[in-house]
Amino acid sequence: MKFAKIWVSVLAFLTITGCATSRSVVPIDVPVARDGGVQTESIFIESVVDNRTFEEAPRIPSTPSLGFDGANAASDEMKARAIGRKRNGYGKALGDVFLPENQTVEELIRKYATAAFNDAGWRVVDNAGADQTVAIQIDELWAWFKPGFWAITLNSNVSTTLKFVRNGVQIPVSVHVEDTRQMATEGAWKEIVEMALEEYRGKVRASVPMPR
Repeated sequence: MKFAKIWVSVLAFLTITGCATSRSVVPIDVPVARDGGVQTESIFIESVVDNRTFEEAPRIPSTPSLGFDGANAASDEMKARAIGRKRNGYGKALGDVFLPENQTVEELIRKYATAAFNDAGWRVVDNAGADQTVAIQIDELWAWFKPGFWAITLNSNVSTTLKFVRNGVQIPVSVHVEDTRQMATEGAWKEIVEMALEEYRGKVRASVPMPR
């Protein structure tokens, strides 16, 4: 019992030394294009809307929240860049994980969805005269971790609804990924979010209708 208490204290210290009390800025890599074959039909991404809900003190860490002055005091610009919340070794919520100023959650989803449509054989265009039009609602994009006895488990959720405007079809796409680490470094946050986005890309590609 004494050893367990000492180890929990060490884990808490190690997590805090990973800058858990600060705000980290983590750039996320954009997707690399793949050969989607012959792209005969076009699709227009009409809009991407961040519909995530932030709470002040959520019961579960997968719910978006912000440290310091809290979510209610945060600007829309800050919320648009927020992708995770840090915690200490006891699970107490502390600092935040943000995208850099030149990235937003909406832009990330647009780029990964574009890559997914290309993978599926669609040609993504920037005008409303396309063969198909889609609006994307972002319901989740968040990273967090759960403390454990020997390590922490980093998690990330991505969930959107693809709304095909012309035929009224709505396709929900959700993914969850997790990975075990010793510390939640900035590199670890980057990797878990990119892992979720790549899985999201694959699931969108498998979910959308194929062009005729």
